[in-house]
Amino acid sequence: MSRTFQLSGGHPVLDFVNTLDYRFGPPPPVELLTSYADLSDFVRQSGLADERMEAALRDAARMPAAAAALRTARELREALAIWFYAVDGPGPDRAAAIRTLQRRFLDADRHRELAPSLDRTPVGESSAPLRLAWTWGRFGSHPRLPVWLLAHAAAGLLTSEHTDRIHQCKSADCRWLFLDMSRNHSRRWCDMKLCGNRMKARRHQQRLKPGSSPAGSRAPSTN
Repeated sequence: MSRTFQLSGGHPVLDFVNTLDYRFGPPPPVELLTSYADLSDFVRQSGLADERMEAALRDAARMPAAAAALRTARELREALAIWFYAVDGPGPDRAAAIRTLQRRFLDADRHRELAPSLDRTPVGESSAPLRLAWTWGRFGSHPRLPVWLLAHAAAGLLTSEHTDRIHQCKSADCRWLFLDMSRNHSRRWCDMKLCGNRMKARRHQQRLKPGSSPAGSRAPSTN
């Protein structure tokens, strides 16, 4: 049975970091990437893998290298988490995270290939393609493809102008990451229907019954 991910981060890389649920407690952290199948489901649902890649990933799940690819994906995720959550500035953890990210970004780039673009623009009477495009080429069925897809997306996000719009959910036991593209940077919750409503209910309960325990709980991330 495939896992369904809650994609509320506004960017695949932020949703990827959120696949370690309850990262900061109080419940124990919940690993949502428990298998290579989960990893391939995630890149498919997040839009990073096209239909051809999906078929290749289903075959890759049976390869011995799939387990190592899952471990590498988690390593990439945790390096990203250190970078995004270490708000106190540069430090040894962040320096180590940068080294991991650079290694994964360069590894992804090494496995991309140039190929003639399929989007042909005839010039005169010739229909030969003039543009080139980056593809995964002969590496498109490799078990580490999900890692490379995620690393490539992460490199794009971290070097973009949108990094100042990456925020944490204001729910203390959630803190999922999201890309705040609201006009005045006022978004507070990973998902208003989940954490937003829960916090509203908590504040309402506290006003009515001071000292009572919080109401509500996170909706399941999987089905």
